[in-house]
Amino acid sequence: EESIKKIAKDKEERERKRSLFKQGYIVKMGSYPQGPNGEVRPIEWIVLEAEEDKVLLISKYSLDAKPFNKERRSVSWQECSLRKWLNNDFYNKAFNAEEAYVIAETHVKAEKNPEYNTYQGNDTSDKVFLLNIQEAYNYFKDIDSRCYPTEYAIKQGAYKNDEGRCWWWLRSSGLYTNCAACVYDVGWVSESGDHVDSGNYAVRPALWINL
Repeated sequence: EESIKKIAKDKEERERKRSLFKQGYIVKMGSYPQGPNGEVRPIEWIVLEAEEDKVLLISKYSLDAKPFNKERRSVSWQECSLRKWLNNDFYNKAFNAEEAYVIAETHVKAEKNPEYNTYQGNDTSDKVFLLNIQEAYNYFKDIDSRCYPTEYAIKQGAYKNDEGRCWWWLRSSGLYTNCAACVYDVGWVSESGDHVDSGNYAVRPALWINL
């Protein structure tokens, strides 16, 4: 009887959690500098997809500005400096032990660029990653993918247009292997992308969490 009660209680808890993570909902987890003077605030995430026991999140705002890779050279997501930064510096700064515990180790696919036959590297295993071209098209209509940078990200060098929107990186290699795909301020996905060492693109982390 105790076991049945526990199963029922666990099921109720899973259902309660799932109800908080519907597609399009905003949830808060972790914290990161966001104000103009580096004021630390809770990170807001958009629920992109909710499966039975895990949920895909992307930051509502672009949180920082970094080059895809520090040097301009042929580089894939697998090797780039931005991947290392997201899974070390950002991950350790943004999440406490309890939050880090629920972040899933994700099999991140190195899918082909739908427009250009550039080398994409190998699949990776990451806690934090960027969307690729296919995922950007899948989860956003053009207008929905428009994104605002935080004041901190602007201070770090993120471009913003007159309406305050930014460019943000995707993980797919672009027209050449020294370019990475991106999303423009107007919401268009650029399969050709920009040079990997461009410093005025914003970073919009994505991750899966286990419920």
